[in-house]
Amino acid sequence: MPDLGVDYSFARPAPATIKAAGYGFVVRYVAPSSESAKTLSAGEAAALHAAGLAILLVFEDGADNALGGSAQGTRDGQIARAAAAALGYPINCPIFT
Repeated sequence: MPDLGVDYSFARPAPATIKAAGYGFVVRYVAPSSESAKTLSAGEAAALHAAGLAILLVFEDGADNALGGSAQGTRDGQIARAAAAALGYPINCPIFT
């Protein structure tokens, strides 16, 4: 994977612009609801891949989820995996929190 990446949420730079700026990957978000303004859509994922960009995913939900212990972590992991699978994200790739 290329060394330089960019993390963005609400702004949606054009994939070609990201690639032309020298980036090789983007960091994008998944959440319990695909309706969140920050979340990666399937269309955006396809456009990023078509531009030759790799994608790293971050799961975000509630700010206090980390206080929920192992049970919350298990639920969050299941939600993150389902959201990632819907985007075609490989099962063997990490999802960061």
